[in-house]
Amino acid sequence: MNLVVFLYVNILLIFLVLLGLVFGFNITTFVVIFGVMAIITVILFIYIFYFIYSLIKENKSFVPYVPTPMKVVYEMIKMAGVKEGDNVYDMGCGDGRLVTEASYIPNTKCIGVEWKADVVLTAKIRNFFKKSKAIVKQGDMYKENISDADVLFTYLLPHAMDKLEDKILNECKDSVVIVSHGFTFKNLKLQEERQIGKITIRRYSK
Repeated sequence: MNLVVFLYVNILLIFLVLLGLVFGFNITTFVVIFGVMAIITVILFIYIFYFIYSLIKENKSFVPYVPTPMKVVYEMIKMAGVKEGDNVYDMGCGDGRLVTEASYIPNTKCIGVEWKADVVLTAKIRNFFKKSKAIVKQGDMYKENISDADVLFTYLLPHAMDKLEDKILNECKDSVVIVSHGFTFKNLKLQEERQIGKITIRRYSK
């Protein structure tokens, strides 16, 4: 998401340069605009380098950050039947929007796990402004202890789903409710499937 913001800002600055050529901005304005563009371009290169370095260092399979639409977030929480006192986890939580919204249900413990540092920072800022008690951690979701999970949300690619499924089967209690966005589990028991526009969400049990 941050990468996209930087790209949009650079496009806006290019548009301003074109306006300057048409309306005759003075040289100082052009210097400022090109200076800001140069800084943003450097940030973009650093961001991309850091992202690739993180993948290599952490030996991660690439799972892109794609936020779940808020309409789908609410439907996933509804499908899961999150209730007062539940322990709720989101594995690969992105900006934490699922655990943020679930945290407004009284006495829930809501934890999201995300390995990308910049996305975790976005989640923490989001929680601060939304006054959410949800916890978003930077870390490896496969190492997170989810043995007390009552509800588990996820939106991952198939290869990551397979690895998470093994963890759920080995670690979670029998009563756990799992709700996935988009992709399927091979061995968990499908209980419900719902279509929201072009998006499919599914509820599973062990």
